[in-house]
Amino acid sequence: MKKFTKPQKLKDIIIISLVVFNFIVSIFAIFLGVQFYIQKDALSHYLVQDLNTDQINYECHKAPSDQCTKEYNRMVDIKRHILSERF
Repeated sequence: MKKFTKPQKLKDIIIISLVVFNFIVSIFAIFLGVQFYIQKDALSHYLVQDLNTDQINYECHKAPSDQCTKEYNRMVDIKRHILSERF
């Protein structure tokens, strides 16, 4: 049976500590990656809604109609809803 000396025990403790630390850092990095993906998806959804609102607004100025105004108001409400959820 191998007898451990103090430096060997200390070395083993340091190695185990580093392995545990690397595991925790890896889990944290995965968590941050998932959060970034979710935020990016929400931001791109918001930007698409914003572009659609601008397009509808442009078309409404070209040829105003009740349907166009309703659609524009609906898009503005969606935009407000998205902003209220984020902030």
